[in-house]
Amino acid sequence: MDVEIMRELLARHEAEPHVTVSEYVSRLTAELAASMEGKRRLYLDTRYWVILRDAAMGRPRTSEHTEILARLRDLVSAGRAICPISDVALMETLKQSDVSTRLATASLMDELGLGIALQDEQSRIRTELEHFLAHPLIHEATPPLSRVVWTKAAYALGISLPMSELLSPEQNRLIQKATVDYFWQSSLLQHLEDTAAIPSPSDESMIKTAAKITVDMRTYDHQVKSMKQAFLAEMAGVLRVFSNDIGTLLLRMHRRQFGHTDVSSEELNRARDVMTTMLYNLFRLKTDIMSQRAPSMYIYAMCHAAVRMDRTRKMSSNDLLDIHHASAVGHHDAVFTEKPLQHLLTGGNMAIDKRFNCTILWKERDLIEYLTALNSPDA
Repeated sequence: MDVEIMRELLARHEAEPHVTVSEYVSRLTAELAASMEGKRRLYLDTRYWVILRDAAMGRPRTSEHTEILARLRDLVSAGRAICPISDVALMETLKQSDVSTRLATASLMDELGLGIALQDEQSRIRTELEHFLAHPLIHEATPPLSRVVWTKAAYALGISLPMSELLSPEQNRLIQKATVDYFWQSSLLQHLEDTAAIPSPSDESMIKTAAKITVDMRTYDHQVKSMKQAFLAEMAGVLRVFSNDIGTLLLRMHRRQFGHTDVSSEELNRARDVMTTMLYNLFRLKTDIMSQRAPSMYIYAMCHAAVRMDRTRKMSSNDLLDIHHASAVGHHDAVFTEKPLQHLLTGGNMAIDKRFNCTILWKERDLIEYLTALNSPDA
């Protein structure tokens, strides 16, 4: 870290010692969302980040790739579009062992994404749940979900804050807010310049996970007769994974309302289980509403359900990565991806593109037509 910059940031936050880290991050997130107003949010999966990076490096695979890059640059520079990065796209970028291509990818992500990222999947699901629990009924004063799911590229993999037991709570708070500021204003390229390539998450661990999911799915094939049944089974699994987060959110809401968290573990567990059951029943009975309130959970469960209903299909490590990409669809206007994922998301059982009014494309010529239309004055 630059010591002088940190001193300036610490001095700035000394003037607002009462503002919590959570409140401060919420303020920054709101400003970030405001900066995106009026821009089309375009999601690039790893395939297209690599294709466009090669074009930016002067070695395009086809002339179409050069044209796509040029049109995206025009749209972003004109303030008409933005290509936020995602946690899974960044993770796959970090796998690149060649330093020059890794940094070139980061530079392009900074350029087209304007330093903005969608929250990592786990944080985003927690945000969607918290937004729903805080605002179960939508009215004019309810802040749109689209205002609270964004972060800066440096935090695409989640926010981590320093903490020392040797410092007072006030001192830790001061340092944490200054640290947030420091990384909030820095580029992705700055972070990756000193980052070595990481082991591929699609190696043995991912392969084993995919194989286990396949075995689990096929074991219960005889019990699942419809897409609806498959979706609900997968949603129950997602809710189990996030049950502790649901308990944490309930505790946070209790603190806000009553000013303390003086509840027993038994009370908290009971409330968590009741809320988890309630959420499951809402997804069962009010699917249309809940898909909009918690889109990442909905898409994640639907993708797994679609794979489950294809009786001859085995889950692969690539499928797992594709599903992580897919979970971002609900927060974008268009998604540029690979043929298999496009077919999965737009198929009859899924129709994710129609549900979220999101254009999902994989062919280069289709992308060019879409981007050309966005560049027209009437778009």
